[in-house]
Amino acid sequence: LLFLGVGLSGLGLGALLLACRLPAPPPRDRLALRQLLPEARAPGFLFCCAALFLYVLAESAVAMFANLYLKRDREAPENWAIYSVAIFWGTMMAGRALCALLPERASYEKSLGAILGLSGIALALQGLANSWPASLALFALAGFVFSGSWPLIVALISSRAPRHGASLVGLAVAVGALGCVAAPPLINALTLLFPLRTALAAMSLPLLVAAACAAWRPAKLAEEPPCAADDAAACGVRA
Repeated sequence: LLFLGVGLSGLGLGALLLACRLPAPPPRDRLALRQLLPEARAPGFLFCCAALFLYVLAESAVAMFANLYLKRDREAPENWAIYSVAIFWGTMMAGRALCALLPERASYEKSLGAILGLSGIALALQGLANSWPASLALFALAGFVFSGSWPLIVALISSRAPRHGASLVGLAVAVGALGCVAAPPLINALTLLFPLRTALAAMSLPLLVAAACAAWRPAKLAEEPPCAADDAAACGVRA
């Protein structure tokens, strides 16, 4: 019944979307791959992709295995092990809502370095937790703290390449989504060598590396030259 409800909800949302009369986007020239490659190869963009992948890797590992760890290793009540998934995602939604309060001129690099670093510390502290409520609280804390990573990394990419920001964000999101694919086999491989507790605590390492990647700022960011109205065609093809 649960999956049936999810499926029917998806069909309902699809029908509402089809019923909406959204304005057509303005016509744009097709973007050639050669125009995107110079910005896609820039260290600033590649570091953002690495940070997004590592963040999604850690987030997916916690979301997929925290309830199993609480039930099997911490002997938490079954209902609390199930609720842990809702608590984790609930704290993430609250944290992302609070990201809207960040000043628009705030440094993305410093903010990302701080939140990814703190969330890595929260996961590392799983090794010191001595009860299931403490473990659950640390998972919730990590979810709340690193919740802003995704939107802030997307905003950072857009701010560094405003002309091709949408295309670069799409590419970065595709790279980041691979973290969801990599998390299950990675945790499975780690649990063959270590307890699940250690494997989840080890997810602090990707977050700390992601913090370093996101906090790194290129020495000189490329600035978009102004385009005159009569030179629009040249601006459209300039790499």
